[in-house]
Amino acid sequence: MAGLEGHGAERTDGAARGVRAGRGVRSGLPLDLRRRLARSGEGRRCAVERGRRDPRALSHPRGQRDLRPRRCASGAARRGRGVASAPAIRDRHGGSVSPAPADQPLVSVVVPVRNNAGFLGAALRSILGGEYRNHEVIVVDNDSSDGSGDVARQFPVRYVRQPDRGQAGGRNRGIEMARGDLIAFLDSDDEWTPDKLRRQVPELWSDPDLDFNVAHMRAVLEPGVPTPPWMPPEWLTEGVCGWLPGALLARPRAFDRIGLFDPKYAATSDTDWFVRAQDAGLKWRAFPEVLLRWRIHGTNQSYRRGELQADLLSVLRASVVRKRQAARSGHAG
Repeated sequence: MAGLEGHGAERTDGAARGVRAGRGVRSGLPLDLRRRLARSGEGRRCAVERGRRDPRALSHPRGQRDLRPRRCASGAARRGRGVASAPAIRDRHGGSVSPAPADQPLVSVVVPVRNNAGFLGAALRSILGGEYRNHEVIVVDNDSSDGSGDVARQFPVRYVRQPDRGQAGGRNRGIEMARGDLIAFLDSDDEWTPDKLRRQVPELWSDPDLDFNVAHMRAVLEPGVPTPPWMPPEWLTEGVCGWLPGALLARPRAFDRIGLFDPKYAATSDTDWFVRAQDAGLKWRAFPEVLLRWRIHGTNQSYRRGELQADLLSVLRASVVRKRQAARSGHAG
C-alpha cells in the first residue's frame, strides 16, 4: 500500500519543517503524513500493508525507552489471571446484558479520564448501549477531583484510580489490565456510534494478518463552541480517517511489537504511536464508515500550540532516526 511504505527521511524532514512553519497540524497525524495515509484508505478499504521491513528496524534508538508492555502477549493468558470474566463483572455491577455469541471475540475498551464528569456518562453509555455485547470496559481515573469516579462507578465497568499520568499513562494502564482478544479506546469526552464494534470487529478479526484497523470519525461541536480555525469545515459533515485512539481497534500483539503510548508526549502520544506503527510496518486497514463522534468543546478545541508543535517535531525527528537506522541496517545486511 502506497500510504505506508516509501516515506523516507527526507519526506519526514519536510513534514517537520512544515510544523516549524506553523503548517500541517490539524489532528491526529501531522497533516502531511495524515494526508498520505488517508489517501490510501479514505472512502474505501486500504490494501493491507505486508510489512517488508527488516526486523532490525524495530530496535530502539539509543536513549529511547522500551515501551513494550511487560505482560503476556496472548489474550487467553491475560484472561487466565484468576479474575472474573467480562460477563461476570457486568452481572456483579447489576448490568442487564444479553449473553454474547460464542464466536465474538472479547474486546477490552479502555477509557482514560481526568476531570471529565460532565461527558464521561455519555461516553460510557455509547459503549455499553452498543450493538456488540462481548466487551469489558476499563475506566482508568487519572486522579480526578470532579466526581468522575462517582460517575464511572454507576456503570458496569472495571474502575481503577491512579496518580495523574496523562492520557498516555491512562491508556497504558488499561492495556496492561486488558483481558480481551482485541483492544479499543474511547476518550472520556467522545462517543461511539451504536454499531462501532459490531462493524469494526469482524473486519479485523476475520483477517489474522491485520494488526489493527481505524474507523472514520466526524467532529461534533458543543453548543456555542466555534469551529476551530485549523479544522476543515467538512470534518463536521463528512467522515475523515480517524487517526485517534477512539477510532482504533488493535490486536494486543500490536502493542507487544511496537510498545505502549509514550507518556513523554503530553499532547501527541497517539500520533507517536501511529507513526511508530507505520515505521514498523504493522499491517492495518482503514474502515470507511464513520464510527466515532469526536466532541469539540471549550477545553479541548485548541491544545497549547507551542507544546503541540514541539511534540510533533519530536515525533517526526524520532521517525527520521528510525528510518535512517533501518536504512543503515539494510545496507549493512
